[in-house]
Parts: sequence; C-alpha cells; structure tokens
Amino acid sequence: MHNEHILLHKMDDFWVLPGGGVGFEATAEGLKREFKEELGIEIKIKNLLWVAENFFEYNNQKEQSIEFYYLIEFPENCALYNQNSFEGYEGKQTLKFKWHKIDNINNLTILPEFLAEYLKELRTSIPERIQHIINKTI
Repeated sequence: MHNEHILLHKMDDFWVLPGGGVGFEATAEGLKREFKEELGIEIKIKNLLWVAENFFEYNNQKEQSIEFYYLIEFPENCALYNQNSFEGYEGKQTLKFKWHKIDNINNLTILPEFLAEYLKELRTSIPERIQHIINKTI
C-alpha cells in the first residue's frame, strides 16, 4: 500500500496481490525472492496479516490453496511508487502491475473475492493479530 493505493498484478481477466509460490523456503522468504525476481527490488516484511484457505474453481477444476498475506514496504525511494503501471518479468513471461486507488477496488475483479473488503480495512487499521480466513466460493 502506498498513498491510498494498492499494487495489484493482472492475471487473465482478474487482479491479484503480487506474490507467488514458495520452494523449500519460508513464505516470507519466498515473497522476498518473488519481488526480487519479478520487479528487481528488495522488500521489507512488516506483518503477517492473514492466512487464507481458499476453495475455488479454476479452468473447470476444483482447487484449494493456502495463502499467507503480508504487509510489506518497498525501499524508501523506490521508483515504482511513481509509476501508475509497469511490467515485471518471470522468466520470459511479462507480468502487468498497476497501482489502484483503494476506494475504487470494488470496481475490479480481485481474487480471492474476500480481499477487496480486507484491503479497504487496512486504510484505517492494521490487524493486531493474524487472521485466519476460510474462503469457499464453490
């Protein structure tokens, strides 16, 4: 989050928070690695906010994921703060990123679906404890 905006990553016809899968590493270390690989920046992990168990359908398949959502900071003078949208790279794949005004995220398709409301709540307060979310859309 930065100046009432949230950074989102475009996938297919929906938006997600930046991140990725983990290898044989802790989730926070995997997140740091993903930002370094995709955007070339070193991030600072501030808080683990939410752990979500998601049950959903994707490409006509039932899926389940367990996701860890962290509040992070970019380096203080990061040039990405000044760009409305930009590209990142994962191998040969081009990734699309964009800063969205938090007040307008209800107009977007953000997955998992619970995120829009939780992200808007972050404007006024950071959870004091890690929240466990069970999100079933099937």
